Amino acid sequence: MKINPFILFQALLANMSAFYAIYYGPKGLKKKAIHTHYHTLVLAEGLKNSGNTVLNELFFDTIKVKPKKSLEEIKNRAESKCINLRYYDDGLHLGISLDETITSRDINDLLDIFESEENFVIIILISIYYYFKKILFS
Repeated sequence: MKINPFILFQALLANMSAFYAIYYGPKGLKKKAIHTHYHTLVLAEGLKNSGNTVLNELFFDTIKVKPKKSLEEIKNRAESKCINLRYYDDGLHLGISLDETITSRDINDLLDIFESEENFVIIILISIYYYFKKILFS
C-alpha cells in the first residue's frame, strides 16, 4: 500500500493545528488573535496617516496597500530590513500579513519602509486621544 504524501501532509497539518489549539486553549487563542488584529489596526492607521492607501476596509491580519512610493523603492527598503511583502501582479499594490509573533518594533520597521513619521506608540496615543475626544465632545 502506497501512502499519498499529500494526504500525509494534510493529516500532519490537522494534528499540528489540534495540538496548537489544545496547548494554548480558548483564552490563549483569543489573546493571540486580538494581539495580531490590534497590531494590524495600528499598522493600517499609520500607513493611512503617512499618505498610503489601505484598500480593504475590513481586515483581520492582512491588508492590501497602494503605497505613495514606487513598489521598487518599497521592495528595496523591505529587503534591506529582511521583511517579506506580497507584491501583486498589477504592479501597483502590495499585501502585508501579520501573525501572532508581531511586535511593536516590527510595526515600526514596516512604517519606516513606507516612510511614516509616526511610530507604534504615537499611533496608539493619537487613537486614544481621538477616541476620548469623540466620547467627551459628541
